Amino acid sequence: MRLVYAEEWALSIEESHPCGPERDEVIRQHWNEVALIRRALSRYLPSIENLKASFIEGSVISDKKRVKIKWF
Repeated sequence: MRLVYAEEWALSIEESHPCGPERDEVIRQHWNEVALIRRALSRYLPSIENLKASFIEGSVISDKKRVKIKWF
């Protein structure tokens, strides 16, 4: 989820904590972790846009066709 919602996650950190070096460090660590996750999983996952769309719309594009995903 951190990779899929990286921007929203960072914004949530910014909105939830007061300005200061501690918040800056948490945000820096967040982006470092996002980069690590992206490198580790990039060849196994569909594009981030398709993955994010699957959570929002309940489907994902696979082999250039939209496949319905059943979530619980």
